[in-house]
Amino acid sequence: MTFTSTEVTSPTSEDQGSADHRRRRVLWGWVIGFLLLATLAPFSGPLIEQTQYRLSSAWDRCQSDLRTIETCLARYQHNNGKLPTEAEGLQALVAAPPSARSKSPILKSNSLVDAWGGIYQYRPFVNDPSGYDLFSLGADGIEGTRDDIHLDP
Repeated sequence: MTFTSTEVTSPTSEDQGSADHRRRRVLWGWVIGFLLLATLAPFSGPLIEQTQYRLSSAWDRCQSDLRTIETCLARYQHNNGKLPTEAEGLQALVAAPPSARSKSPILKSNSLVDAWGGIYQYRPFVNDPSGYDLFSLGADGIEGTRDDIHLDP
C-alpha cells in the first residue's frame, strides 16, 4: 500500500487577513445589533402590550360604558344640583338616594359592571365638586396597575 501525496496549499497571508477582516466585521455587526436590541427592548414591550390591549374589544366596551356613565352623571348633576357623594357612588344612578331631588333611575345596574365582571369606580374630587375620576380596575381587578382603564378625553 502506497500513499501518494496530494498538494495541499495553505492560505496565503493575504487570504488569511481578508478572512479575519470579514470575521471581525460580522462579529462587530452582531455586537452592534445586540446592543441596539438591548437598548430598545425595554421601550418596545410596554408599547406593544399597550397597543394590543387598546385594540381589544374589552377596552372598547369599557370606554363606551364610561362615556355612558359620564353622560348619566351629568344628567344626575343637572337633576339634583350636585354629583353623587363617594358614599352614594354610582349606585345613585341606579336607585336614587334619599337626598336626590329626582327619584327616577338613570341607569340600569348591569351597566355598572365592566368587561371582567368588576364594578366601575367613581371618586369625586374633594376640592372640585364638579370633578370626579371614573375608571375600570381592568382585568386584574387591582387599582393603580397598568391595566386600569380611565375615560379617554
